[in-house]
Amino acid sequence: MNTRCLSAILAAIFLVSSAASAAFYDGTETFDSGQVSFYSSASQLYGYVDYAVYSPGYFPWSDFFPDQFFYCYQIFNAAESSNIARFIVSPDSGVTAYSSDYFLFSADDIEPIYAGIQQNDVFYIFDSRIPANQNSSVLFFAADSGSITNSVIIAGTMTGSISFQIPATAPEPASVLFMSLAVPALLNVRRRKS
Repeated sequence: MNTRCLSAILAAIFLVSSAASAAFYDGTETFDSGQVSFYSSASQLYGYVDYAVYSPGYFPWSDFFPDQFFYCYQIFNAAESSNIARFIVSPDSGVTAYSSDYFLFSADDIEPIYAGIQQNDVFYIFDSRIPANQNSSVLFFAADSGSITNSVIIAGTMTGSISFQIPATAPEPASVLFMSLAVPALLNVRRRKS
């Protein structure tokens, strides 16, 4: 594979990945960010969660907690999913959560009626529920660490719940694809030189 062909492929990959990953956060100011899908036929809950962790001082609401990291989440409930009533985040062992709140990213976002911390688990309860094909507001809290391998529970109104983990920091899919394309090309170049 020649250099021009590789460059064209990489440019296309990065354009597609940047268009697909547009969310409520500004990736240039985040410690880490991404998206995690959830799917449970048993509880009839389907959708995804956009997440971002802001380094101390970079989140707009960080005035009261200038030395803390801010964790932000926004839930999207898919068209075929049941309504969502609760969202619970359990920070990693040893990570302390300090304050929780939310903000509207768009006028149609569903706001929680309760945002609070109980035994260091962060709870968001939705009175009007998050209906199918709808977003929650952006849910956030302050914490003393930037670790993001947090356990998450999403509960439906009548259909049960699903639990999953927000993943640890990992390369973005575009970076992984870049490496899978670039490494064989570099090995070929190295073989030709020897």
